[in-house]
Amino acid sequence: MKKLLVVAMVAMSLVACNEAEKTETTKTTTTTETEVVTENAAVDGEYMMRDGKVVVMKGGEWIVITEPVTLSNGTVVMANGEVKNADGVTVTLGNGQKINNNGVVVTANGDNVFEDVGDGVRKGVNEAGDAIKTGAQKTGEAVKKGVNKAGEGIKKAGQEIKEVVQ
Repeated sequence: MKKLLVVAMVAMSLVACNEAEKTETTKTTTTTETEVVTENAAVDGEYMMRDGKVVVMKGGEWIVITEPVTLSNGTVVMANGEVKNADGVTVTLGNGQKINNNGVVVTANGDNVFEDVGDGVRKGVNEAGDAIKTGAQKTGEAVKKGVNKAGEGIKKAGQEIKEVVQ
C-alpha cells in the first residue's frame, strides 16, 4: 500500500508539474507604415531658402548667397529671401521654396508662387471692387434718406414761417 501511495504521489506531482509547464503563447504582429518623401534633384543655378538663408546650387553643392542676384529673365533674388520678378511682384521665400533657372518660384510641392500671388491679387481686387460697390450703394441710400429728411424739415420750417407771417 505504501508503494501504491508513493506511485500515486509521484503521478500527481508529474501531472501538477506538467500543468504548471503549460503556458499560453500569444503572437502579436505590428504593421508600420512609412512615408517616403523625395525631393526633386537640384540643378546648377537653382536657388532655395534653407535654414533661413538663400543658397544656390553650384557644382553639386549649396552655396550661401550674400549679394542680390539678377537672373536672365529679370528676376532678382536677394540674400534675405525676397524675390522680385520682372513685373515688380515681390515674394519672400519660405524654407524649402526654390527658384528654378527660369526665375519661377516654386513651393516644396512644385506650385508656382507667382501664379498663386497673381490669383490672390485678382481675387483681392475683385473683393475690393465688390466692397466699394456695396459701400457706394449704402452711401447713396443714406444720402437719399438724408436729403428726404432735410426736405421734410425745410417744408415744415416753411409752413411754420407761413403761419407766423399770416
